[in-house]
Amino acid sequence: MKGLSGSFKKAFAVQVGFIFILALAVALSGCEPLRKKFVRQKKKDKTQTTESLPLLEPEDYPETTQSAMSKYRHFYQLWKVWVRDLSAELSQSANEKALQYKFNQILVNLEEMKKLLTEEKQKELTRHLEALRSIQQALDLPRPLRNNQDIARHVEAVSKEIKNNFQFENVKGFITQE
Repeated sequence: MKGLSGSFKKAFAVQVGFIFILALAVALSGCEPLRKKFVRQKKKDKTQTTESLPLLEPEDYPETTQSAMSKYRHFYQLWKVWVRDLSAELSQSANEKALQYKFNQILVNLEEMKKLLTEEKQKELTRHLEALRSIQQALDLPRPLRNNQDIARHVEAVSKEIKNNFQFENVKGFITQE
């Protein structure tokens, strides 16, 4: 712009200024007036009318019934898994709460198995439950005072007896029919 005259420079500056002001006005105004852009709008009522909601009628499904044999098999399988998990947990000297939870699950599943057996087998299973409850007293001791290996051996011995005497094939005739 060295060789241009002063009036041309002035005209050019006016045109650039005009374009700048025009661009600024368009950017600030948008589609609505400037004051409307920054005024908080009231929240619209979002509650739906009952006319727009679909009517749903609840369906009553028949209750699924399991036989006592399938329930026993289910609890027996769960019991085996909890015993395996407890043995693994005892060998790792892991979390106290996890030990207690797994041991309680063993007892719960054995109690559920016991409900499905005849009185003769219930008495036999009660003897094993009492042996396991004596182990629970050892588990309640603080970690430095208890011997996890002894507990694991004791649990393994009791669970071996239960596996031998209460496997599904061995108790088929002793499961009560509901």
